[in-house]
Amino acid sequence: MNNDNSAAEKIEAPSNNELSAQDVASYLKTNPEFFIEQEDLLADLSLPHESGKAISLLERQVTCLLYTSDAADE
Repeated sequence: MNNDNSAAEKIEAPSNNELSAQDVASYLKTNPEFFIEQEDLLADLSLPHESGKAISLLERQVTCLLYTSDAADE
């Protein structure tokens, strides 16, 4: 990793170095800027989506993918 204090480096893992789903959820709740600072991760996520129930994270992922696609076309 680089020398800046990335969001991933801020997570305090339990002594066994394993993060639970609750650890991740708690981190994301207390760091709402995570996906803004780690925008490239959105393109790699697979989010289940029921028709008609759009979620803001999915919309953000689509926006990022479109931006990446547009930038590649230039």
